[in-house]
Amino acid sequence: MMQCKSTAVGGLRALVLALALVLSTNALPSVAYVGDELVQRVEASVACLSSVHANLPDAMIAFETDRSRPLSLLLLSQNAHNELLLSRDIVARTYFSDPSPSAPMATVDLAHLSHHSTSEIQREIHSTLVHIVRASPMRSMLVIENLQTLPSTKLTALDIFLDTLQGKRAPFQAASGDTIDTTGTVFLFLFTTPTPIGDAPWREYMETAWAFEGVEFTTSALIGRISEGLEVTSALHAAFEESCATLWHTSTGSPQYTPPRIAPRT
Repeated sequence: MMQCKSTAVGGLRALVLALALVLSTNALPSVAYVGDELVQRVEASVACLSSVHANLPDAMIAFETDRSRPLSLLLLSQNAHNELLLSRDIVARTYFSDPSPSAPMATVDLAHLSHHSTSEIQREIHSTLVHIVRASPMRSMLVIENLQTLPSTKLTALDIFLDTLQGKRAPFQAASGDTIDTTGTVFLFLFTTPTPIGDAPWREYMETAWAFEGVEFTTSALIGRISEGLEVTSALHAAFEESCATLWHTSTGSPQYTPPRIAPRT
């Protein structure tokens, strides 16, 4: 009896493994979740991550050890888009270890969508997110670039993130209960500011930046779900060569790699 049970369990395991292999053959490879490897990478790259912001290492470790909700980071920089892109690369290299062009990572550039309708912007974000999460459920990254370019009349498009940053999001026009799980996703929101935020708490800064009369957008609902707001300064480039050499030398590729822009899947 025990032998039959063991055989059945072995057969079930083989079936599960075979199914997993089939499901993983997508346009993007699935990135494995392996023990404490990310925590170890963060600890080995504390100086580099801290050059982005002192709170970044703790935020990444807290996310990895908890994994009850996604990690969402709002990166702000005064008129320094290059600092934001470099910060994105540092986070990606740490999260994926080796973020090759085929990594489950995608960018939605709101500067290219500002003339679209609110619903079209939401569908672009959502279809891109669904694609990378289904391709790699345990590790994926979505970068929202040029957040500051979204017109005040279309801020409600960001409501798409209210459920997503909690960990789940139901696909549009899907059957009841059909959801994607985003607890393994890192969200990076890149926001260029006209002036330094200084000593102001980042949430207060964003409340002011998005305070538009007559706009039905609850700013606090979104920023209350973001894990951390981090101001990146020009000091990052000065510290990069010394602090981030180990991170770059232990992974392949150029530090100027460009994350793929994934075509929306409908």
